Amino acid sequence: MSSVKEKLKSYKIRFNKNNILSYIMSGVVLSTSIFIGATMQGDNYKENTQKLYQSSNDISDGDMLKEVESHLGIKVRNENYKVFHAVIHNENLDDETKELIYSLEPIISENPYINGKIVYDEFKKLRIEYVQRPSNYDESTLAIYSEKDHKISVFQSKDKANKEILLHELIHVLFTNPNTVNLPKYILEGMTELLTNEYVSTNPFIEKNTYPIEISIIKILCDMVGPDNVLYSYTTGDMESIKDSLRTVLDKSQVDEFMDNLELIFNEFETKEIISVKAYNNVVTTMDLYFYTKFSENNDLLKRYEYNKGILNLIYDEEPYKEYEKYLNENGVIPYAYFSNILKEKYQNSNNVYIDNKKLYK
Repeated sequence: MSSVKEKLKSYKIRFNKNNILSYIMSGVVLSTSIFIGATMQGDNYKENTQKLYQSSNDISDGDMLKEVESHLGIKVRNENYKVFHAVIHNENLDDETKELIYSLEPIISENPYINGKIVYDEFKKLRIEYVQRPSNYDESTLAIYSEKDHKISVFQSKDKANKEILLHELIHVLFTNPNTVNLPKYILEGMTELLTNEYVSTNPFIEKNTYPIEISIIKILCDMVGPDNVLYSYTTGDMESIKDSLRTVLDKSQVDEFMDNLELIFNEFETKEIISVKAYNNVVTTMDLYFYTKFSENNDLLKRYEYNKGILNLIYDEEPYKEYEKYLNENGVIPYAYFSNILKEKYQNSNNVYIDNKKLYK
């Protein structure tokens, strides 16, 4: 019989100790959070979730909608408003935490692929605790989300906890289910942090919680196959949406090799192994072929690609996060939004914006 540890899967935000001083001095707390997901029998999970979700039908849809809109103070945009009904009536959450969850309304409303039944179940049961860090986690670990226990544990006092870290974990709650738990790590964390940046961060185009490399490949994939296909895969766990789009330029064997090598180099990056030169070269060569075949006349898109490829190249550096900070100073940022409708409207061009080092991390 397999042990509990063998059934758990951990996802960890890396922490650069050599770079901590500059981040702390600039007012940002670097963090490590861990997502612990346990796979479950899909049919039983969905059946139980549906029963719980249907229990909300004891209240009329009209009354439920009225209650939710009163709490949010806005007109809700789709059927996923029932998720907020679960939050309103979750006695494990205090009002301040509920307000944080309500701030995620745009992410929920602008994503047509969210499974409302599953998310309802997660937020109905969710607990958040502020506790002392267990001895089996190092000091850089500031938060844990356990899908199995429906619980976020924060290893800071509530008054000192970084809200963006908690929001990152809450976005994991939104998108974690038996269908998505086994997605490649770079997609799980890169997409979660990119959504955190675009929807709730004060600096939406500057990654400041140690996932710049993962975000760079997510942005590259968005430009390759379209943000909607990446969002679909992240939300549903179905990678075929991405692969099918890649096959418009590449043959099946090229796509399979590219995706396998992409996952390999990020696994090696995560575990601090020597990154395979052959695998990395295949990834870059395949991306170059794809972009300069399909988008040869789209200068703005090619510019974004080369910019994000430059960040991806930092995967080989001994201190990638420190080098990322230098990269921003030298190359500026490209204020281009992939998901947030508010940001898309506000930033309608992709010109680089150069920033003062002192303003990098507000």
